[in-house]
Amino acid sequence: MAREKQINESKELIENSLIRLLKKKPLNSISMTEIAEEAEVVRMTLYRHFRTKEEIILSIIAKKIDHMINGMNQNTLPTMHDFLLLRFHILKKSPFTEMLFAHNHLDKLLSLIRVRTIDRLNFLPLKDFSPFVIEFIGGGIDAITIKWVAEGMNESPESMTRKTEELIVTISSFLR
Repeated sequence: MAREKQINESKELIENSLIRLLKKKPLNSISMTEIAEEAEVVRMTLYRHFRTKEEIILSIIAKKIDHMINGMNQNTLPTMHDFLLLRFHILKKSPFTEMLFAHNHLDKLLSLIRVRTIDRLNFLPLKDFSPFVIEFIGGGIDAITIKWVAEGMNESPESMTRKTEELIVTISSFLR
């Protein structure tokens, strides 16, 4: 238990250090050595937990996703609407979405959101579909999301949720 606490503390030091450094300069100007120095950990400790700056960012976002999910009503089963709305809110609220997009790592963020939300929420509406249909619909949702981010996320998460639901309904009617 003490070892796990130490690991979590080290990760938190590293994550907070990257956040502080990002307030001073852009991600591509920050080295892993600078992050280790800012966190006051040796580079070996940093690399034991994270191989890249993007992994640090994804760890920060994963914690925020978990926090948002824990805040949801656990007594009701989530709907596709809930899943989509949560997805677009996470992306809109995160200060890292545009940064990851600019560094061609948005796919990793989208995958993280999908895994964290679908797995944690035990997303039952997908249980009746084959894995191929799920991948097909998931790829479409990702494409819509990437376009939204690329265009500056000007539309609200609610608006994007409605548009995505409409497209899913249209696609689903062809699949039956």
